[in-house]
Amino acid sequence: MGESREIASSCLGIRARSLSRTLTRIYDDALRPLGIKSTQFNILVAVDAFGPLAPGDIVHSLALEKSSLSRAAETMIARGWLRSDSVGGRATRLSATPAGTALVEAAYPAWRAAQARAQDLLGSEGSESLRKAALFPS
Repeated sequence: MGESREIASSCLGIRARSLSRTLTRIYDDALRPLGIKSTQFNILVAVDAFGPLAPGDIVHSLALEKSSLSRAAETMIARGWLRSDSVGGRATRLSATPAGTALVEAAYPAWRAAQARAQDLLGSEGSESLRKAALFPS
C-alpha cells in the first residue's frame, strides 16, 4: 500500500498524462469557435510552418500514432485545410492550403489566449521545462 501511495503522489508519467489532458482542454476550448481541435491545429501549424511534410515526419515530430494522423489529415483535407500529394492513393506529402494558412492566422489570437492560460498554469519554469522536453523543433 505504501508503494501505491508513493506512485500516486509522485509518478511523473501520471502527472504528464494529466497535464496533457488539461493543456489539451485549454487549447481545444480556445480553438472550438474556429471549428478545429488542438490535435488538428498542431498538424496544420507544423505543415504550414515546415511543409510540405511526409506523413512519417509529422508522426515523428509530433509524437503521433500513424492512425491518429491519418484520421486527422482525412478530416482536414475534406475541410480544405490540407492538401495531399499522393502516389497510388498513398499520401507522400501534406501541405497547407491557402484556407489552412488563413485558419492558422485567424486562430492566432485564440491560440495566444490559450498559450497565456497554459503559461499561467505552468509558470515560467514549468513552461521552459516543457519546451526543453518537447520533440517538436522550435
